Amino acid sequence: MAVIKDLDQNFVDHSLICPPGESKFEFVAPGGTGLYILVHASKRGQGTYFLRYRDPATGKTRHVKIASTLELTLEEARKAAVRL
Repeated sequence: MAVIKDLDQNFVDHSLICPPGESKFEFVAPGGTGLYILVHASKRGQGTYFLRYRDPATGKTRHVKIASTLELTLEEARKAAVRL
C-alpha cells in the first residue's frame, strides 16, 4: 500500500509508522519525483529512501535504494534522487 504525502523532515523524524495490519508501507513524495520512503512494521520510526523510475530501454519500473532515513536527511535524499 502507498499514500502520497507532502514529506518534510519533521514527518520523517517522528511519523514513520506502518499502519495497523500492514507489514510494509510506502510514503510517496508528490510531484512525480519518484522519491518514496518504505517503512516496515518491524522497524518502527525508521524507513528507507528509494527512487522509483521507468527504465527507458525496457519500459520496466525500477527501484533504487538510496539510504536509510537514519543515514540521510530528507533534503539529502532528494538531492541523491536527482543525481540518480
